[in-house]
Amino acid sequence: MSMKNLQTVLLLVMLVYPSSCQESGKASENRINRLIGDIREKHIPDTRTGIFEIHAGRSGNIWLIEGVTDHPESLNILLESLEQFEIQYRNEVTVLPSPELEGKIYGLVRVSVANLRTHPSHTAELNTQSLLGTPLKLLQKQPGWYRVQTPDRYIGWLDEEGLTPMDEDAFKQYRAGNKIIFTGLWGNSYTDPGADDLPVSDLVAGAVLEMAGDQGNYYRVRYPDGRLAYVRKSESEPFSEWIGNRDPDAENLVYVARQLMGVPYLWGGTSSKGVDCSGYTKTVYFLNGMILPRDASQQDDVGMLVDEKKYFNRLQPGDLLFFGSAATDSTAERVVHVGMWIGEMKYIHASGDVHISSMDQDDPEFDEYNYNRYLKSRRILNSQYMDQLFISQFY
Repeated sequence: MSMKNLQTVLLLVMLVYPSSCQESGKASENRINRLIGDIREKHIPDTRTGIFEIHAGRSGNIWLIEGVTDHPESLNILLESLEQFEIQYRNEVTVLPSPELEGKIYGLVRVSVANLRTHPSHTAELNTQSLLGTPLKLLQKQPGWYRVQTPDRYIGWLDEEGLTPMDEDAFKQYRAGNKIIFTGLWGNSYTDPGADDLPVSDLVAGAVLEMAGDQGNYYRVRYPDGRLAYVRKSESEPFSEWIGNRDPDAENLVYVARQLMGVPYLWGGTSSKGVDCSGYTKTVYFLNGMILPRDASQQDDVGMLVDEKKYFNRLQPGDLLFFGSAATDSTAERVVHVGMWIGEMKYIHASGDVHISSMDQDDPEFDEYNYNRYLKSRRILNSQYMDQLFISQFY
């Protein structure tokens, strides 16, 4: 932790908690937990991609600092702040990945579409999905569940049946091996190559499997859990060739976007089985070789701003359009919806299902509701952000 960061926090503490030194060990639980909250807000402002679940409680003459975090630097700021104010404490915070994982801190999704939830329960909210073969960072384990982080840094809880955990050596070996990617929108892998083959599982666009051989019109593949299957070559491609052939230009983005027309809306969905608005734009870009951040408000953090005034003549196919509520004197801007421009005053988005809407008020496809809550547009293509998003960094 830098001295500058510590000084910043200590100044904050002196301003907000001026009596801490005088109160010494009698400082209230509320004061320490407010300090924890201030550090969280400053250093981990987005809890979708970072964890600082720490709280303080009194135990006799000392404070117990408990919880979990994946930001050890922020934990150090907290502990050094407590020491500066001569507050006696015992640190019982677990820094993630948890030691209970015993070195198996990587994983691969083993089902066609894995559901990640906000809490370790099947009744908890679906916050995102990951496709077969997606590499995950494992952070924490509870009975029946893993807390994981996806390549876009999104964090959620995944049913343990949905992944195969592995240690670093096994993960490196997997990454170095040959793989295939499923390029059809929907399909299956099969027990044997042939006309009467039985499915091993369903597959969706973007699924990745280890290549185990080649047999006629099929690739022989291996699932993360060791199952063997066959995938039609007409619906798949060697992953290295697919990566090399990705050309994320406007034409290819619009082509893929149109292929998903009619896919139903699903809150948290990121696959050709169902998508939410940002899951849709994320899927379109993923199938063109780039990984966007997960949510609409996060996608608004990348790309080059090209419009805020409804000057739609400035837009190019592939640009992302953001919708929501504008900032006021008392409230911040709130981005809640995203779509993709396809040209001719039209954009494509997931709302009810994937469909095309227009910004032309004389067009039958004009969407007045979204027109009125339009905020801005951003360009990913040919921006400085593109190099940060290529899929080859993550797979």
